[in-house]
Order: sequence, then structure tokens, then C-alpha cells
Amino acid sequence: MSIECHCDGEVKYDADGCGHEWLDCLKCTRHLETYQSSDIFNDWRQLIATEKEEVKNMKKSIETIDFGNSKIPVWIISNGQKMMFDRPAYIDEDGGSPLSQMRDDECIVSPGAIYRVTNE
Repeated sequence: MSIECHCDGEVKYDADGCGHEWLDCLKCTRHLETYQSSDIFNDWRQLIATEKEEVKNMKKSIETIDFGNSKIPVWIISNGQKMMFDRPAYIDEDGGSPLSQMRDDECIVSPGAIYRVTNE
């Protein structure tokens, strides 16, 4: 079965044989981990659809910052909260972004940019 990511990256499937399954985009590092899911591929499609809807409804600054091979907005407004770019996310040796680096008032946006809620 072929599965796609909205960044057009290759998606890799892995499982441990005990009910844990993973899907990882090798381009944008999007990650989905499940345990005893009835259909991880449908779970992935729902994740992508939700993200696409959130991106469509997100407001962002016209001003951008060079970020690796991408340009990212200086700020975003999502769910009524304004967030400013704070820093690049740490990417571990497996290509993941550990959530332990995040504060409660932060979110990570592909391609690994951490934004923090601002009171502006």
C-alpha cells in the first residue's frame, strides 16, 4: 500500500510485531505511532486531513525567515493564538523531534520550527 505525506515525502512503515506500529515521513519528519490500531494507514490519512484543514485556517506573517532550505513565517495565528518563531527544533539521530524539548506554550511546525505563544 502506498501512503503519501502532504510534503510529498516518502513515508516509511515499521512495526515491532507486538502491536506497535509507526509511520514516518522521511522528508518532513512527520511521525505517527500507534498501539493496536485497527488501521494505521487510515489514522495517517486522518492526521494529514486534519493538518491540512488547520493549515488552511491558519494565518501567517508575510515576513519570513530563512530556515534551512525553506522560508517560514515569523509568526502564525492558530486557534486564535499568536505564536512567534522561537528556535529550530532538535532533531535526534533517528530524525525525530523529541517532545521533551517543548514547553507547554510551544508547538512544532514542519520543517522543525518551534513557535511560542506570545501575548501581543
